[in-house]
Amino acid sequence: MTRRFDAMVALVTIALVVVAAPAGAQLDERTQWAVDLGRGYRIHSNIPYLTANNFQLTLDIYQPRGVQGPQPTVIYIHGGGWVGGSKERSAFALLPYLANGFVAVNVQYRLGRVSLAPAAVEDTRCALRWVRRHADDYGIDTSRIVVTGHSAGGHLSLTTGMLPASAGLDRQCVGLDDVSVAAIINWYGITDVADLIDGPNTKSYAVAWLSSMPDRDAIARRVSPLTYIRSGLPPTITIHGDADGVVPYSHATRLQEALDAAGVANRLVTIPGGGHGGFNAEQSMRAYATIMDFLVEHGILEELATATGVARTNAGDRESVAFDRAEATSGVSSVLDALHHNASIANEESYFALFAPEGVFFGTDASERWTVEEFRSYAHPSFERGQGWTYALRDGGRNIDFDPSGSVAWFDEILDNENYGETRGTGVLRLVVDEWRITQYHLTIPIPNELARDVVQMIRGLENR
Repeated sequence: MTRRFDAMVALVTIALVVVAAPAGAQLDERTQWAVDLGRGYRIHSNIPYLTANNFQLTLDIYQPRGVQGPQPTVIYIHGGGWVGGSKERSAFALLPYLANGFVAVNVQYRLGRVSLAPAAVEDTRCALRWVRRHADDYGIDTSRIVVTGHSAGGHLSLTTGMLPASAGLDRQCVGLDDVSVAAIINWYGITDVADLIDGPNTKSYAVAWLSSMPDRDAIARRVSPLTYIRSGLPPTITIHGDADGVVPYSHATRLQEALDAAGVANRLVTIPGGGHGGFNAEQSMRAYATIMDFLVEHGILEELATATGVARTNAGDRESVAFDRAEATSGVSSVLDALHHNASIANEESYFALFAPEGVFFGTDASERWTVEEFRSYAHPSFERGQGWTYALRDGGRNIDFDPSGSVAWFDEILDNENYGETRGTGVLRLVVDEWRITQYHLTIPIPNELARDVVQMIRGLENR
């Protein structure tokens, strides 16, 4: 069964960064998505999984309803520099996984004010062991457990998935259980803790987590993912902005180089100009699309059905969020061609389906500024009689360009019409759930410069009648 990647809709909806649309135009889609998600999951809150230093630690489980058999599972570990944050504040990070049918586990761990390093590393390892022991209770497929997190949570995802028993960091919850994971998703996590407690990359959060312990250098090395790189580690994907001022981008590149050298399957998704998170909606959607592709590639998810006009491009083995200009250009052209074709055969439904909900059409008259519904009301009588209009694109008469993210396109085109002769169409399209849709179309009649004064006088004369 093919699984559709509706997580992209979730990200846009929750982030509220989509292009503005009339409330009625998007309310149904957003509400339906929220209702379906709410009905599709049961939440088991604040389940105790460990008590350490007299501090009880809990986790939340989001379990899909009405599914048969064990499901892929994501364990999420929140960020905050090991000294801040909470699982509750990070709950929205689960949405892309919930939208794809995962069981989701949201984990609390001891922050620095409760216990210094390496406590957080020990706790998240215990959380993984607890999840595996209780897999049958919550429909968890132990062969498809993925661990992920942002920033310090990215670091803890790496240690949770990479530590060998010889590291000696499993003593809070001893046992001979298998503690392997199927993949690690690292969002701009720290890979070399020692790099952040001394020297040019010193960070206050790392210093606070290690404090002034006399053996802090040894502990820093002991909790650094780079210490444990070896063959046989789970596939690992990292997402990192190359302008991150909180966790240096070099932590991502050094991790990639070490994993490559050890022969471990991995991918680095670079967000050009990206800082410490805060990526825009398009960057986030493309990152999650790459993550889901990675999970499909490694057998954790079934094949995803995507219709995106945006692709990922590789620079060597390092992946950068970008878009395939040729594919996107073809997608925009197909929409414009369909617009003119459907107008010529008076296919009202197909014609107006090509507009975004907030679309606007500008006709040749100065008064003709119509919303989609207003334009449809104007055109409906003609379409109902089977009378459309024909504007034929001249050969080579169309130009298309894009914003840097590849999610917004603008165009101009020269068209021929039997009544008006040469006309020009210009406008804007945007991606709406991976489909190009028209947000503005302007139809104009170009006026030769030598006739412009005469035409202006004729217009003024008409206005003064």
